[in-house]
Parts: sequence; C-alpha cells; structure tokens
Amino acid sequence: MKGNGKEKVRIATYNVWNEEKGMGDRRQLIIEEILRVDADFIALQEITPRFYQEFLAKLSRYPYSEYGKYTNEEEGLAVLSKYPITGRTFLHTEEGYGGSCGLNVLLRVDGIRLSVTDVHLPWDSARVKEEQIVAIEKFSHEQKGQADYFVVLGDFNCGINSSVHRFMTGEQTIGGNEAKPYWYEVYHGER
Repeated sequence: MKGNGKEKVRIATYNVWNEEKGMGDRRQLIIEEILRVDADFIALQEITPRFYQEFLAKLSRYPYSEYGKYTNEEEGLAVLSKYPITGRTFLHTEEGYGGSCGLNVLLRVDGIRLSVTDVHLPWDSARVKEEQIVAIEKFSHEQKGQADYFVVLGDFNCGINSSVHRFMTGEQTIGGNEAKPYWYEVYHGER
C-alpha cells in the first residue's frame, strides 16, 4: 500500500505506562520518540486525558487524533494520524462489546480505506481478556464493508502461546467463538 509517496504506511504503538512516578520526564521522552519514529499513525495505551489534551493532541505532525477514556479510570486509548479520520468507535462504551478496551478509527490513505483498532487488554484476568478479544474480533468482522484493510494493534498483555494470540491467528476457539482470520500477523518494528 502506498501513502504520502512512500511504499509503506508506517504504524507504531506504545503503552506509555500511566504512572505518575517519573511521568514528567517520560512525557517529554514519549513525545520525542513519537516525533523520531515519524509513523503515519500511532496507537497509544494508558493515556490520561491531561496528557492527551495538553501534549499529544497538539503535535502538528499529527493533525488528526481521537481519544477514549475508560469509565471509572484515569486513562484511555488514543490514535494519532497524519490522515483524516473518517469514523470513530470506542468499544468500551458501545453496547454489545462487553466494555472492551478498544478504540477503532477509520482512515482513508490514498483511496484505500483502513480500519485501525487500538486495544489494551487487561493484564489481570485471562477470562476478561478472552471476552474482550472475542468482542473486538466480532466488531472487526462487522466492519467488512467499511474498510479494505484491518489493523488490530496495541497491548494485548499476552504472549504468542496465549489463548488470545492463538484465537486471533485461527488456531483456537474461545467460548465456542472462532476468529476466522482474514489478516496476516505482521511485526517489523523495534522493541
């Protein structure tokens, strides 16, 4: 896929670790990293409303952004984009998705429609993690007519042998649900 005269669209995702200890220095380092990577769009997890409003939403390199704050928490998800965002769904507050920690945006890149879902699955419950990934996958399938390509990224809080990873790659069912993947797992970034 081509975008901005490039052969590839650059994507990045970061969990910024919402912890006040050391946050002052970390905010500046996060912004410097975002600018250094210069991705076409970036998914962020554990973003406080203040960090989003005072810092991230003002990055001129990313004129388009969306944010969703979790109910009863001081953080949420954000997506920064160089491309216009044509649609937004915060699954956490949408009926039928079980409070899933997912923020979906629709983008158009050189005529190609993209669906990007930023996720942050819980670290402390395998059952809730499984419920949320099933709901997020269901949401993606319901969007088939709205996008040409689908990107699901973020902090899954699991490894490659987990039920979540195996479900997303079509190797396992969860609660009788099957992912029926129509995507490829891609990882070409830095860790």
